[in-house]
Amino acid sequence: MFMVKSKLLGLVVCSCTLGGCTLDSQWGKKATPEEETPKTELEGSIANAQKSFDYFETKVRKGQGQNFSAKLILSVKDKQDAVWVCNVKRIRPNQFVGYVSAGQVPLTGHAKGHRIDFTKRQVVDWKFTDGGITFGGFTEPASKPAQVATIKQP
Repeated sequence: MFMVKSKLLGLVVCSCTLGGCTLDSQWGKKATPEEETPKTELEGSIANAQKSFDYFETKVRKGQGQNFSAKLILSVKDKQDAVWVCNVKRIRPNQFVGYVSAGQVPLTGHAKGHRIDFTKRQVVDWKFTDGGITFGGFTEPASKPAQVATIKQP
């Protein structure tokens, strides 16, 4: 298990490496086995979130944590937008529901509180809290305090 710990905020970000990435990568671009080395920090963050999504799904399904959120790529016609949805629930295998957590999403027109049904393929990030610790948030802005990586073996 790979853990990232912020010395200033005491937050822990968890990424379980669970095999190759075959999900959608940066904004609808298809990730292939040949793309194992991300070209940008954002692509690497998305790949880590997608590889560890099963961990998030298990926590959602078992209700082990609070504030379950997912960052999705929404497409309407030829427009795409990244948006965080909150109150994520698993309604059946690979099918989830959440509610837009920010204000109006400019390109797709989704408003705060709008229900979004989505699949694992649309997720580019996830996060939740458990015991005061935040897990996930791989694509959060680099403007946050510096993070120190440490390796933890289960």
